[in-house]
Amino acid sequence: MHRYVLSNSAILPSVLSALKTGIVVFDMGKEGTPVIYSNYAVCEMLMTKPQELLDKPFEETLVYLCPDTDLHEQIIEMTKTPGGGFLEIENRNVAVPIWYSLDIEPVHIEKNSTDLLVCIVENRTEIKVRDSQIMQAQRLEGLGQLAGGVAHDFNNLMSIIDGYARFAKRASEGNEIVCSYLDKISSAIERGAALTNQLLAFGRENIVVETVTDLGLFLQDQRTLLEPLMDDSIIMKFLVEDHLSVECAPDLLTQIMINLVVNARDAMPDGGQIDIEVLCKNPPANLLVGKKEASLGYGCLRVTDNGCGMPEKVRQRIFDPFFTTKGQGKGTGLGLSMVYGLMQQMNGFITVDSVVGQGTTFHLYFPLSSKRPVQKVVTAGDNLEDIRLDGFTALVAEDEPDLLEIVGGMLEQMGMTVITACNGNDALVKQEDYEGDIDFLLTDVVMPELNGVHLSELFETIRPKTKTIYMSGYPAGGGAARIQMPEGSYLVPKPIAYDKLAYILRRMSAPNFENSLEHMAGNTNEE
Repeated sequence: MHRYVLSNSAILPSVLSALKTGIVVFDMGKEGTPVIYSNYAVCEMLMTKPQELLDKPFEETLVYLCPDTDLHEQIIEMTKTPGGGFLEIENRNVAVPIWYSLDIEPVHIEKNSTDLLVCIVENRTEIKVRDSQIMQAQRLEGLGQLAGGVAHDFNNLMSIIDGYARFAKRASEGNEIVCSYLDKISSAIERGAALTNQLLAFGRENIVVETVTDLGLFLQDQRTLLEPLMDDSIIMKFLVEDHLSVECAPDLLTQIMINLVVNARDAMPDGGQIDIEVLCKNPPANLLVGKKEASLGYGCLRVTDNGCGMPEKVRQRIFDPFFTTKGQGKGTGLGLSMVYGLMQQMNGFITVDSVVGQGTTFHLYFPLSSKRPVQKVVTAGDNLEDIRLDGFTALVAEDEPDLLEIVGGMLEQMGMTVITACNGNDALVKQEDYEGDIDFLLTDVVMPELNGVHLSELFETIRPKTKTIYMSGYPAGGGAARIQMPEGSYLVPKPIAYDKLAYILRRMSAPNFENSLEHMAGNTNEE
């Protein structure tokens, strides 16, 4: 009777078939509760055909409705409940997992009887993906804040260690053994500072600056960050050519390297080898069709693993956002799509070759530049250790007592008169008590009570001739500090290096002083 009612309506079958929501109807009055109707939407979601479901008993249909057999008893109990029930199901037995909801509704055709069981199936994959995107964005934001916070505290500690190492070296009276040990401490501080910057790049918390980089030297610098990502079963080998200058954002290049190396590691669960190479090589001709070719050719970064490889269907989709072959909770599908987008930003190309059971190779092509990489040394015979700034006065505001002592000691070594303050409010009191001119204000950006930026603004009103230098363990412009740096300001990153601080002070004390270093501009983060 019910089959007759459903199939002989002139409108109802067409309406039900047009719905995007899946519908399956069971006849509760017959043995086995067979399917008497299913629309196209549910068949598409369950990857079957209407004729395959028709007349199939309810318990057999469960295999289609819910691949997870552990939930079958729960669904059967829902059919016996007067109000039915609702269940959300994830099907991972397909190439791309899908999520759908199962809403079971008993339908009473006659009084005190349940004749039909209607199952409403709705695809919730898009909603789940959107929720996943929001959660991923929140996790990345949290990671950036965590990286910035760790950097601040870690850089303060390194500044203190480095400062006392400098004091100890001066007090060692030329003892070569002691000096060599202290030099090793200073070298370790530099490595720690570089590692912190790389972690900040991973957390996307530092300023992205386009600069000319020697691709080979840059890769060598990344070893301290990449090698700890591996376990003892994986060998990393580096083969690089020097003097391949490319214009790129080092922070973005760091993110690219981390993604590629981590993917290579995950493709070798039983161990293996990752080869990282830098060479001069042009991209395949088909990539250059319709695009302006680099006049000097290309530098190529090649990352090769001997892992599990991937089939062609997977290889074609690896740059699609949210596509991943990793298990639940092990991958978001965002890493390689981000790599692809970053390469586009840097006018580069990326290709991938892979053979199942043999491994995968990524080629990243960067246009070569005729410019020379910026040298981070002071030339023209300047010995910054011997710089004297006698007659100048500086007020230092820093809430970390040991660091306050160290920075004050650095300035005194240069011959300056130094006033120290433990925070912004204390700095205002100290400058009020000081009758002479204050040439420089060196202030930490983030301090309790009154932060460095507000302190500088007050100094501009009280002492307009005082020049401000900011100090911070947070990344310049990063969200972790939550304080907007004034445009055109000078920022000395922690750990504070004596020579860099001396150079900035000498430059600011003698505006016409010419030096071969690149002119500082913008929110200047001296590195």
